[in-house]
Amino acid sequence: MLLLLLYLMRDTCITYLMVVRLPSDVQSFEEKIKYQNDYMESIKKMEESWSKNQKNLAAERLALGVENGLDITVNRRRCTLLCCSEC
Repeated sequence: MLLLLLYLMRDTCITYLMVVRLPSDVQSFEEKIKYQNDYMESIKKMEESWSKNQKNLAAERLALGVENGLDITVNRRRCTLLCCSEC
């Protein structure tokens, strides 16, 4: 991108015409904004997927009850024993 600057010096009556090449800062800024938006969208999709996964895991979990101070829960993938605070 080229930017033309016209500079007038009043005291000396000299006119400068400068051609300045901008190092595509505008384009790189627009690309950064695009990549940031894409990144935020992908993070949002991952959070939604994670939330759905957590809800599914909670729905699959079946509480078997408390026995001798141990809270026993089972889901389809694994069995966990959670020790209570009294131990």
